[in-house]
Amino acid sequence: MDYRVLLALFVSLVLITGCMTSGTKTPPPKVYVTPCNVASKEVQLRVSGELNKDLLKEQLKSIYLDDFYSPSGTGMNKDYGVNCYWGNYVGESRDYYYCAGKYKAPELDETRVIRRFIWKEFKIGFKVEQHDVGIWVDSAGVLHQQGTAYYLTTKTVEAYCYVA
Repeated sequence: MDYRVLLALFVSLVLITGCMTSGTKTPPPKVYVTPCNVASKEVQLRVSGELNKDLLKEQLKSIYLDDFYSPSGTGMNKDYGVNCYWGNYVGESRDYYYCAGKYKAPELDETRVIRRFIWKEFKIGFKVEQHDVGIWVDSAGVLHQQGTAYYLTTKTVEAYCYVA
């Protein structure tokens, strides 16, 4: 055989092998977990001042079924993100204030041993009542100035959980 033929075969083999292995690898499919409980309906939060996601991000932790305040909650706090907005997408109520986000929580067995970690993606819809408290004087004659207070009641909860 001519050395040119051998060289062409070698180059072809290298190119074919490179093309077969250099493609982007698809991530493994998500393994969904049910039930996926994030928060309960008809729970109420009180927010003073303005509705903003930074303030609500902390207050929302009190309504989740996972315990963000436990010693093992530091991992959940690290991966916790939320965005809040007035309803404006298909299927949402224009009168509700929504907070959507995700966090990674431990899944525990009956003896409270961590089996694995679960990503919890959620969207919670709140009915909002605005109260302008204003200025008032208490029985001791002390003047108090309070701005607006919002009462948010959970009305809708959507959640999807999958193995981290």
